[in-house]
Amino acid sequence: MKILFIGPRIHTNQFNIIKTLKEKGHKVFFHAKFKYKIEDHSHVKPKFFKESIVSKIIKILFGTWGMPKIHDLPNFKIYYKEVKKILPDIAIIRVHGFFYTYFIAIIMKILKINIIFYDQKDFYKHYLKLNITSLIKTAEFFLRLKLFKATWITPINSNKKRLPNKCFYLPFAVSIIKKNKKITSKKILVVAKPEVTQNYFLALNVLKKISKKFDVKMTIVSMVYNSSHKKIKKKALNYVKKNGLKKNIKFLENIPYSKMKNIYKKNSIFLHPADFQTAPISICEALGYGLPVICSDACGTKFHVKNGYNGYIFKKNDSQSLFNSINKIFISIKFHNQLSRNAVKDAKKNISSENYYKKFKFIIKKQFNLKV
Repeated sequence: MKILFIGPRIHTNQFNIIKTLKEKGHKVFFHAKFKYKIEDHSHVKPKFFKESIVSKIIKILFGTWGMPKIHDLPNFKIYYKEVKKILPDIAIIRVHGFFYTYFIAIIMKILKINIIFYDQKDFYKHYLKLNITSLIKTAEFFLRLKLFKATWITPINSNKKRLPNKCFYLPFAVSIIKKNKKITSKKILVVAKPEVTQNYFLALNVLKKISKKFDVKMTIVSMVYNSSHKKIKKKALNYVKKNGLKKNIKFLENIPYSKMKNIYKKNSIFLHPADFQTAPISICEALGYGLPVICSDACGTKFHVKNGYNGYIFKKNDSQSLFNSINKIFISIKFHNQLSRNAVKDAKKNISSENYYKKFKFIIKKQFNLKV
């Protein structure tokens, strides 16, 4: 089967999905708007298209909503010919701006290609709310599915409710270690951009407290690519220097995704301090590598974390709640190792490549009656 992914870029959360599909014998293609240096293109090389005049006019009329690439549309004729040349069985379209989403979907509809809209939203938290904005979004959502005879998938389903017709929960796929970790150290891994919502300083503040009780090391891995990131990173470095934490912390910047495997393996717990993030794949990856996970109660993928089983969920922006969570894990090495074993066990069941492919096949057969 030929599968075409269309989205802003090849996100790290798509690496194992693409790898799995290719290993199962499918041909995979990817059309993207841009790329970051950290991306791993070993399983598929993205194809880029020059921005059209129509796209530039849309930006003048409607602006960019703070996202420069949101309205980037290729030339219709050129893109139509490219898709026709591939003629995929399925097009998985990442919802990324009204004009882009509909532009791509119209071309797929003309070519009679099965459409799946992919979105990192929790359906019942984003739609069906009793306010005008939500009602308009909900109406557009169902109209789009009907208009294009499409299916919708999301990796988020925190309340585990049954989704509406033609809507499915399809989990991430991550690497799972074959042998359980033997944890002997207290090393905290943080993967977060230096942004206000990512709560860099909450992590640093708790490191300051917890390092007085335990011999703790923290590694913060970040994507730093604009002036705002550099400004926050500079403040973080000053905080570390001012509070004497240099020996306890290491900052890693713009690390290629291919090198993240070893970084996960070298640490013993994973901390996601953000006060909000829709669907961080790093939480799932950490569980797959046997790291107990600590994240806030506002995190989109927190439903993968079970208190006292494979990690802890703390109250967002609450340093004492976060401190208590870390302390519960570090206070007993035996308990720490049990959490690690549980993390791997749960990841195998829920976010493995095998589980992803099983659910993917079910959706494709049910919605499009295609042989996978």
